[in-house]
Amino acid sequence: MSIEVRQAVAADVDTVSSILLEAAKWLEERDMTMWRANELLPEDITKDVREGLFFLGEHAGEPAGTIKFQLSDLEFWPDVPEKESAFIHRLAVRRRFAGGTVSSALLSWALERTACVGRRYLRLDCEASRYRLRAVYERFGFQHHSDRHVGPYFVSRYAFRLPSPSVRRMWEGYLAHSGELATPPPEAWHFCDNEVDADTCALLVVAGRKRATAPSLWFFESRGLTPPVVGELNIVTNWSGVAQCIIRTTAVQIVRFSDVTVEHAMAEGEGDGSLAFWRATHWEYYKRELVGTGYVPMEDMPVVCQYFERVYP
Repeated sequence: MSIEVRQAVAADVDTVSSILLEAAKWLEERDMTMWRANELLPEDITKDVREGLFFLGEHAGEPAGTIKFQLSDLEFWPDVPEKESAFIHRLAVRRRFAGGTVSSALLSWALERTACVGRRYLRLDCEASRYRLRAVYERFGFQHHSDRHVGPYFVSRYAFRLPSPSVRRMWEGYLAHSGELATPPPEAWHFCDNEVDADTCALLVVAGRKRATAPSLWFFESRGLTPPVVGELNIVTNWSGVAQCIIRTTAVQIVRFSDVTVEHAMAEGEGDGSLAFWRATHWEYYKRELVGTGYVPMEDMPVVCQYFERVYP
C-alpha cells in the first residue's frame, strides 16, 4: 500500500477532525482513552491546520491517517534544546487502514521532514500505560527518554536521533550489498566515553581484532535501555559520529565482573589482550559509566558481555 503525505489545508479541517475522533472513540471503547474529545473537534484544531501543522496520509487519494508536525513544543518538552528537535503529536489512522502500514509511513515521512528542516531529533510522547504502542515506537527505533506529568496526562517521552550523513551512506551501502529491504538505519553509537578510546576501538573493529564489548547491566537499567540482543545490527562510529562499520550481535552473556574470562578479554582486543589489562581498564571505565546511577563498581556486579561480527564493509 502506497501512502502519499501532504499538508492539510483549511478545507481539510473536518477530515482531520474525523480521523482523530474515530481513533479516540475506538480507544475509549477499549478503556484506553488517549485524547479528550473536546480537543479534537473542528473548532479545536482549525488554528493548527491553518498554521500548517497537520498533515494527511492518503492512499489512492483517500485520507487514511493524520499527523501533527511542529518545530516547538514547550508544553511536553520544555527541558530540551528546542532548535535541535522536531515534534509530532496526534498520529491517528482510520480503522479501515489499521495494520501498521499507514502509521509507519507517517513516521518515516516525519523523519524525512525532520532531516529536511535540519533538526537532529524527532520527539513524541504517548500515555505511559500504553505499553503496546510504546513497543511499536521502540521497534521503529525511538528511544525512551523519560516519563513526565503534563496537565491531565502522564506520558512516556521518546526521541529518535537522526543518523548523520555518513551513517545514512553506510546503511545505504549495506542495503545495496545485502539486498535487504529498505528500513531506517539501526542505532549508531561509539565505544567508550572519550575520543581516544572511542576512535581506537572503532579502528580495532574495522581491523577485525575487536569482536566484543562489555558495558555494565546497571548502565542499561539506570537509563531504561534494553541490553543488546542476538541478531541486531548496529553502526559503529568514531567519537565524531562518522560511521566506521556495521556489526551484528552474535551472542550476549550476563556474568559477574569477577567471572569475565580471559577468552572474553582477548575477544575485546584492547591493550595486550590480557584479563589483567581488561579488569584494570574496565574497572576505571565502570566508575565513570555509573556516575549518577546510584551504583559503584563491585566484583559481583552484572556485566553484559556482547559478542559481534563485522558485516559491512
